[in-house]
Amino acid sequence: MPRDKLVWAATPNGKFMVKSAYWLALDMKRAKNGSTSGPSGQQQLWRSIWSADVPNKIKNFAWRACQNILPTKANLFHSKVISSEKCRNGSSPAAFELAHFMAILWNLWNNRNGIRHGDVPKSVTNIVLEASWLIVEFQVVQDRPTLPAIPLHTRWKPPMPGVYKANVDGDVFKEQLTAGLGVIIRDADGQVVGALSQQIYAPLDALEAEAKAMEVVVLFARDVGIQEIIFEGDSLQVYNFLKGGS
Repeated sequence: MPRDKLVWAATPNGKFMVKSAYWLALDMKRAKNGSTSGPSGQQQLWRSIWSADVPNKIKNFAWRACQNILPTKANLFHSKVISSEKCRNGSSPAAFELAHFMAILWNLWNNRNGIRHGDVPKSVTNIVLEASWLIVEFQVVQDRPTLPAIPLHTRWKPPMPGVYKANVDGDVFKEQLTAGLGVIIRDADGQVVGALSQQIYAPLDALEAEAKAMEVVVLFARDVGIQEIIFEGDSLQVYNFLKGGS
């Protein structure tokens, strides 16, 4: 029989470490105060993830995301798998994802407040699509050159019942030699039924970007099965061309 020996249960190898004693004392204090942070809070998080009523692939994804071990560009860069963590448009992927995440949270909060005041609840799809469109629209405006201010008092006007309206915009990013397109389709109640953002890696000019955006929205509406639709953009030249004018 081997001789008895002292084993410290708070470390994997059974050897005492001051750091492990600190975490143990902190864990006991938080447990007494009812806090869920620290090691015990992590264990509760893992239990919540693995016991969730979702497919195993989603549980696995959530666990990997919490551990920050998803193969994102940032992680691949830090692991020296790729040479840069920048997106193709030159922005940081973390900043891009954070912007969309913040927009979704903001839209969720607005939806919650609207429900409390009697508004019709938005679907999850609408919340995400509206948030994505908000970011695209904001970034397009931020990247445009400064022009003389022209006072405009415009407001989105809903189409007739049974008809949809598609708002479309295109813009050029000269420094990156790319163009950006944004599309959002709403019904007569203002509910979003489809949205699309696309980046084109070609040195288009402003008119070409607007024309390309109109082409994309026509094909997009066809693909989602919408026939009765109004297309609304901000290029008079593209409008005149489509109407057969000069």
